[in-house]
Amino acid sequence: MYLDTATLIYLVGGAVSAAIILVSVAGFRREAEKPLSKPIEKPVEVPVMKTKEGREVAEVKPQPPIGLDAVAGLREVCLEGLVTGYGCRDFEFSPSFPRGVVSAGFEGKWSCCRLGCGGWGCAYLCTNGKEKAVFKTPKGFEKIIEESWEPPTPLSSHLVNILMEVRSEAENVSKLNHQNIIKLLDYSKNDSLPLLIYEYADYGTLYWQLSNGWKPSMRDVLLIGIQLGDALRYIHSRGLIHGDINPSNIFIKGGIIKLGDFSSIVKLLSSISRSEMPGRPGFRAPEQVFSDIMKRARELGVENRIDVYQLANTLLFLLMGESIDGKDATDEKLVKEKLNKVPNKELRKILAEALDPEPSKRPSAEEFTKILYTIYTKYTKTIKELKNCESQLASIGEIISKYKEIGNRKGEYIKQITELKERLGNLEREINRYERIGKILLEEKGDKIVGIIGKYLKTSSDYDENAQKMIEALDYDKEDLIDAYKLGRELGYSREQLKNIAAAIALKESMKQRDKVIKSIGEDPKEIRMYIAETAVKARKELKERLYEEIYK
Repeated sequence: MYLDTATLIYLVGGAVSAAIILVSVAGFRREAEKPLSKPIEKPVEVPVMKTKEGREVAEVKPQPPIGLDAVAGLREVCLEGLVTGYGCRDFEFSPSFPRGVVSAGFEGKWSCCRLGCGGWGCAYLCTNGKEKAVFKTPKGFEKIIEESWEPPTPLSSHLVNILMEVRSEAENVSKLNHQNIIKLLDYSKNDSLPLLIYEYADYGTLYWQLSNGWKPSMRDVLLIGIQLGDALRYIHSRGLIHGDINPSNIFIKGGIIKLGDFSSIVKLLSSISRSEMPGRPGFRAPEQVFSDIMKRARELGVENRIDVYQLANTLLFLLMGESIDGKDATDEKLVKEKLNKVPNKELRKILAEALDPEPSKRPSAEEFTKILYTIYTKYTKTIKELKNCESQLASIGEIISKYKEIGNRKGEYIKQITELKERLGNLEREINRYERIGKILLEEKGDKIVGIIGKYLKTSSDYDENAQKMIEALDYDKEDLIDAYKLGRELGYSREQLKNIAAAIALKESMKQRDKVIKSIGEDPKEIRMYIAETAVKARKELKERLYEEIYK
């Protein structure tokens, strides 16, 4: 059979076109497997609206004017107040894996301890002296770690086929490179050995944190939503779906949230282990419960919105301790009742949209993340301003507290002020006194005192007008004279000068006694004279003896 030229050209052209398409598809796949150097701005979801023919397609919703570079800036922001102590210490198992079963760097002997079993498999913390990693096996295959690397029993061809699929899925997941996705470091290259090796999350899972008393703040909840939302945007852009987002599959390493345990792998491993299929009750999306909703999601190309529902459900659980399982998503009264408990109005609105029973009405992961970012920036700005206000209020509070304390101690302060005033008055008087003493010692130098005392001593036995004048002429205070005497002694005055001052002191004492007597016994001149004569002599004698004793010590 011969072909004409036109037919031959047509066939050759078709073959060339098919080859070009295949090469392009392969190129696109290789490109999709590469880590993002810059976040993708364009949403990958198909637009929901009705065409002229009445056919439904996904609708494009307006997005906040936020670049994903801004969102990316929060990928490695840490949560606050996390509980420490996750892990195990008794490394009782020592598996050994030859090269070929695992990749280079993971072969050889490891020391392992069991972190726990749950869901589809068991997790072990293992170290080879250089690094730590988490080895996971399905339930029923614990002997791979606890006894040897060989499979416990020969596997059927059906199981081997499943494990080959696991390896294929693991290869795809291991190529994911995002700060908020737990890294799949390696997986078994043996088609009969189910083994996955993950990076170690030193703060455990979100479920472990909550079970051990961690209480996330609004800031933490928004940050978890942004970091996981950005991780979902990343995997959705590569055609992947997680499908099982709940606190047990959300890990924390170094304070940073990381998404792990993709359902594509977990479903396969669950089928060969003693465990339930993924989709934890309480966190399931409606399409995981109702097949008709799943069918519509597939027809509209929005299957990945299952992750948006589960993430929103997880955030609701973190905020209120309650979730809306897929089977209850159509109960409008229940949904409204639970959402009304969310304290932030904007967050309540976006959670309501993300928890819509119809996948096509939910926002994409990118849209959801951007709106959460907007709420986060407003909230953290408000918190920062409140903290500044709190700081200012604390300062004002301290001042008020001090004033209250002053008020409570008002009486004490008044007393102290009174005492201070009295001390100041005393100090002022003392200064004036020292000025007078200085006048006695420095200006007068005792001459005036000597002259007056000499005249007075001759006439003091008789109370006459002359004596009174002499007494009045002595204008120094007795205390000043005593202080002048003491200070004069310190300054080295002669004994004669000190004797004169001492005599003046005695004279002032007799004058003081006279004034006292006048007030007490009346003004009879005879009695006064007699008393003055006696007391003056007595006072001079006593003071003279005391002062002379001081002088001649």
